[in-house]
Amino acid sequence: MLEYIVFLGAVFLATIFPLNVLYWIAKRAAGLNHFFDKKGREAVEANLRVITGGKLDEKALKKAVKQTYRHFSLYLAEFFRTKKLDKEYFDSHVEVVGTENIDRALEHGRGVVIVSVHLSNWELGLNYFCSNGYPSYVIVGSHKNKKVNDLFLNPRIEAGARPIPTSNALEGGYQALGENGILIVMADRVTTKGGVKKTFFGKTATLPLGPAKFAIGAHAPLVTAHIFRRPDNTFILSFEEPIYTDDMPETDESVDALMDRYIERFESYIIKDPTQYSVFYRIWKDEDNPVRSVQDQGTVQA
Repeated sequence: MLEYIVFLGAVFLATIFPLNVLYWIAKRAAGLNHFFDKKGREAVEANLRVITGGKLDEKALKKAVKQTYRHFSLYLAEFFRTKKLDKEYFDSHVEVVGTENIDRALEHGRGVVIVSVHLSNWELGLNYFCSNGYPSYVIVGSHKNKKVNDLFLNPRIEAGARPIPTSNALEGGYQALGENGILIVMADRVTTKGGVKKTFFGKTATLPLGPAKFAIGAHAPLVTAHIFRRPDNTFILSFEEPIYTDDMPETDESVDALMDRYIERFESYIIKDPTQYSVFYRIWKDEDNPVRSVQDQGTVQA
């Protein structure tokens, strides 16, 4: 109940205050979260050590951890304000690059799998698609608390997205692609049981293979996307050249090779500003999920 009240309060504040005031509040809230969230703080620090190759000294590392919390808090403030992020906001705050890559991929007629990571305000990509009339589906994990889950789900629905719960990811994902829709999947976090071992920033991490399986299984183009926050809280949203899967057989080797291609792109995005990468668990020590090889996987894990 306390968690729900906190998030409900965040929604209320995000709705009534102008953005500049909201950002001021979000930065103060980030400081409190950083202070009390010992487990998350340690996880972010451990992740940053790997991402930066251990090149940050202790002072710089501590500063980067604080900045990560600040970026995440700004994202939450904007997310809970989703209903107010209209076309005028996008025109003035979001520079979009590479929309021709999406349109070209959709001309294929088999849908498009958009893969991204938890970088900056990743939800703005979904909002962009919805506000421009693209049929947009997103696979989402569920919060245990139904009221909290609804607080996170409703802004996406109100924006025009069509959420697919992880419990129905397989059927819902292929259906979306069959309707030539855009299927958006975060490809850096396992949200269901299982995962596969992949090299990520030079070390072994557990990552979902669902995005690659969807693309290959539906012979749908796969497009990687990323977004960065600028110092003035405007953004640049980029869509890369499509990776076409027509000639890829539905084999474990194809899935593995496709994952390698987009993981390499992810690394190039994150390293530009690791403090905008908001993951608060240890990526390279995830004991909550059993790790198996691609060959051991019998179902899609999206």
